[in-house]
Amino acid sequence: MKPAGRNLDNQGEKKMPGQEMIVRENPNSFYRETPCSVVAVGTALNMQGRNLKISDIPDNLKNDGYLTLRDMNRFVRSHLDVRKREDFKRGERKKLWVMISDNKEKAIICVLGHYIYVEGNTYYSFFDNAYDDVVTVWWLK
Repeated sequence: MKPAGRNLDNQGEKKMPGQEMIVRENPNSFYRETPCSVVAVGTALNMQGRNLKISDIPDNLKNDGYLTLRDMNRFVRSHLDVRKREDFKRGERKKLWVMISDNKEKAIICVLGHYIYVEGNTYYSFFDNAYDDVVTVWWLK
């Protein structure tokens, strides 16, 4: 359920104050129908002018494309320079839009089992994740 008391934007969609500061971009269409873990890491590499090879995709991807946090940690760290990992317990979790509205850094973020790439206040996802709770963040160098 989305929070009440939000502002209306010009399309009639309700937004929380400050949420208008974030942007959702679709990742490269090459990643359509690809597991979100691969989309997040691949997008981060693309932004650095590098590419993710098919051989780089983890063997332990589940049939539905899901990676556990432990396996995603290995995948992220094997391809990207991670400055810090931050985990949030239930009750401490912020909504994605709150976490990135004034963000200036790059990160891979897990929002309730879905992985996305964030650069500043822009997140790259085929889905609207603004109201999802942030579980884990890998802050990139």
